[in-house]
Amino acid sequence: MTISGVGMLKKALISLFALLVTGGALLLGATFIHGQYYLNLQHQQLVRMTDSVNAELRLVSKQFSLFGSEHRYHLQMPEEEQATPVASSPLEFVNSAVYWPHKVEITTELVAPAAWQSQLDNERLPIQAITEVNFLGEINGEVTMDNWLIEDPMLGVVQFQPALMSYQGGVEALLLDLNWDGFSINGLAGEARLAGLRLEVDAVPLGGGFYTGSSNLFITSFDASDDTMQLSLKEFAVENGLTEQADRLEQRINLGWQAISINPGMGLYHSAQSHLKMSVSGLDKGAWMNAKNASQQAELSAEDAQQLLLALLQKGLAIDINALKLNLQDANLTAQLHLKLPPNQLTEFSQLPLLKEELTGDGKLVVDHRLLQLLPIPPDFIQQMVALGYIGFDETTEQYRTEAELQQGQLQLNGQALPL
Repeated sequence: MTISGVGMLKKALISLFALLVTGGALLLGATFIHGQYYLNLQHQQLVRMTDSVNAELRLVSKQFSLFGSEHRYHLQMPEEEQATPVASSPLEFVNSAVYWPHKVEITTELVAPAAWQSQLDNERLPIQAITEVNFLGEINGEVTMDNWLIEDPMLGVVQFQPALMSYQGGVEALLLDLNWDGFSINGLAGEARLAGLRLEVDAVPLGGGFYTGSSNLFITSFDASDDTMQLSLKEFAVENGLTEQADRLEQRINLGWQAISINPGMGLYHSAQSHLKMSVSGLDKGAWMNAKNASQQAELSAEDAQQLLLALLQKGLAIDINALKLNLQDANLTAQLHLKLPPNQLTEFSQLPLLKEELTGDGKLVVDHRLLQLLPIPPDFIQQMVALGYIGFDETTEQYRTEAELQQGQLQLNGQALPL
């Protein structure tokens, strides 16, 4: 090889080495920036969440390395929720991030309260969340918790059972699936036991930190008791959905539960079942988002609250209770209700009575006679309503029945006009 050929080869090797070094530096820099972006985004979300519950979040320390970092936070709950030494001390948790060229992995762990650390192998509680975010902004993660038991000076014996939660989505959107066997407490305040908690959330970004979507909560059982009372809640289920239609929103709620309570001292036994299927539609999207923002403020004047309410109503509103069922000691109540308010241009809260003429609706109510005896309603009032024809009574089924209709500001019960 000639001298000139050797020189050209050296130049090529030097250029290739420089290119590799530059590319590696850019890759490492991009990886670090990518990791810091999602840590900052997570920090903003944490601040937003804690502000909404009037809690205080502080970033107390940061540690950085070439391929990772560690952030330690203190979360202080409001004073009214600091009922025990554990609750009064700040909740401390640690975010440990590892940066890769194609993803960021964030491990979140809780630091045990001082009153519990002597009973654990290390300062971290046996629960952790691992979140992976790739360079496209796609999020995947899971929370795991082992079975563990703690003796607390105030709460007594606290036992947590295994949990597994998975979540995925984008930077803002979220799919969450939580399964938790539950916990049990046996202490000075009595006993409590939760079993079969399941939470499903499908959230879609609406903008400004707000979401549409659905959530489903199901609890197999919750039992609590002290010296005077025992409560047993079975098959508690809540379905909640918020959908967007152009510039309008619709909120849907389904609620069902069974409960049993016993008061040995008073010799009382009470059982109940309930189901509610309800929707509120026609809410102005912009006004709803403004109201949600205002509700997170520490102070809101009555005048501001009134203006927010008027803005929510300006494009009209429909309230539909498609099913309401209550069973109390084998006595039943069923009801339906539909109300509709057309668009309006009210600017003053004092003008709300003017909407009476435009409000329309109808409803049905059927109540067992035995159920009314269990409720704090004066019997003379019911008899008077029957005598005036507003409520009918079926002697065969021993049920009170009424149908309501609202048109042009006039309310009728069983066809009889009732002054408003």
